[in-house]
Order: sequence, then structure tokens, then C-alpha cells
Amino acid sequence: MLSGNNSLKTFREIDQSLTRLHAMAKTRFPDDSDERRGIRMAVATMGAEPLAATMANSFLRLLKTARQQRVSTLGWAAHFPDTGLLSIARECREAPVDLGGGVSEVRLFEIDLTRCLHEDGANPSHIFGTGRHACLGRGLSLSLWQRVVADMRKNQRRVSFIGVSQAPRKIFEYPGELTIEVENE
Repeated sequence: MLSGNNSLKTFREIDQSLTRLHAMAKTRFPDDSDERRGIRMAVATMGAEPLAATMANSFLRLLKTARQQRVSTLGWAAHFPDTGLLSIARECREAPVDLGGGVSEVRLFEIDLTRCLHEDGANPSHIFGTGRHACLGRGLSLSLWQRVVADMRKNQRRVSFIGVSQAPRKIFEYPGELTIEVENE
């Protein structure tokens, strides 16, 4: 959508689509603030499924060992503990430095994003990519996650993990349903 290779005609089509989307959001959610309407548009255009998959997998990672444990003690961190996008592929004209580098034919490299979360010394923010390949929804995703974390750190209810069902997906891998037992106090 934001490629510099788009023609003027394509940019106009994108602008018209975003204008229609904004009008639809304003009609369907007239009481929303501009910020909230902007969040709705960002999720609609940049990918609700990657965010939903990452949040679902993160909840699963935190909840799967819970046995009558307070929600506030589940290890809520500022970064997602898991991702719904397990790997990405990139075309590169130059091989990565650790593979010898050098200009060659275009190569396809697959990057395992789970390594950004689970290896010693890894940077969890790299699940969003870096540099010009960084995810445009990174700020929104982290903002939403941090709001969830703030609420969960205050939650004193006890939960127990019951089970999970995996729904078939094409690109993203995440649970179809998490079943937990919540004890009110």
C-alpha cells in the first residue's frame, strides 16, 4: 500500500478506498473519537488477523500452565511472549552477512520469527521486523498489548487452564478457542 513503486493512479485508488473506509467507520461508529476511528482503520487496513493471532498465542503461552493462579501473576510483559506469524520470507539481492554476503541472483530467505522471542539475547521487538521491513502496525499492536497487560496485572481472579482447540488456518497459526476456568473471589 505504501510502496514508492505505486503509480499515481494506484495512489488515487488507495486514497479513495481509505476515504470510503473512513466514511464507513464514521457512519457505523459515530460516537468514536478520531483516535479510536484511526485505530479501527489501521486494524482494517494493516491486518487484524496477525494481531489476533499474536494476541491469542500470547494468551495461550501465559495461560497454559495456570492452575488456580491469579491472573496478575502470569508474567505479563511489555512485549508479546508469542507470535501468530511464525516466519516471513524476504527476497534479497545480497545474501545476509552471516551467509557470506555478496551480490547474487535474487534469493528467498525465510526468517523464523519465534527465534526473536525464545533464544537467549534475542530482541522480542524484532517479531515486527526492523528497518524498512518493519511492520506498520507495530505501534498500534504494542499499544493494545500494553493496555491489556496493564489491566491483567491488576486482575486478582484465579484462573485454571482447561484446554485449547486449534482451528485450521492458511497463514497464521493460532488457537480457535481457549477454555479456562475463572474463580470469582
